[in-house]
Amino acid sequence: MKQPLSTPQTLALKRLGRQSAKRERISEISYIFWGSKPDR
Repeated sequence: MKQPLSTPQTLALKRLGRQSAKRERISEISYIFWGSKPDR
């Protein structure tokens, strides 16, 4: 069963995913930029 891509739920999920991905990328870049990588 395929759902239409333009349902409000999927749009919201896409938006949230994009935001979280952006946030992750930004934090990653800032870590690299500031040289303060979290020790593992």
